[in-house]
Amino acid sequence: MATVTNWAELEAQPFGARFVVGAEATNAIITTIQLTARDGEPLPKSVMVPFYISGAATGLTLLDPAPDGAVAIANSKGLMIQAVAKLAGYLVTNAKGEAEISITESGALTSYLVLAMPTGQLAISPAIVHEE
Repeated sequence: MATVTNWAELEAQPFGARFVVGAEATNAIITTIQLTARDGEPLPKSVMVPFYISGAATGLTLLDPAPDGAVAIANSKGLMIQAVAKLAGYLVTNAKGEAEISITESGALTSYLVLAMPTGQLAISPAIVHEE
């Protein structure tokens, strides 16, 4: 088991996230994520963080029902390990601390991508709005 042995290693962990929600195209919306370090700068390494999709801007509920289409990594930016199909799992960023997630829904749906930071804080995306 790997352990953190000094403060510099702790400082290099993800502290927050920046989200950019794209436009809907063929029922899919890609959300770009840039993890940030404590100083607010982009995290320059690959890390894994838990994620889930919420139906609330506060991130306090799990989306129900799940999107009717795919929930997956877009543009080869990162890796997704789904623990609960289309709703929750682990996100592994690329070497620049970036990931892109595509959510596909054929109907109307508003959801929020939530990342659980190692600090215990939640990083919540802006609304991801699928129009009918």
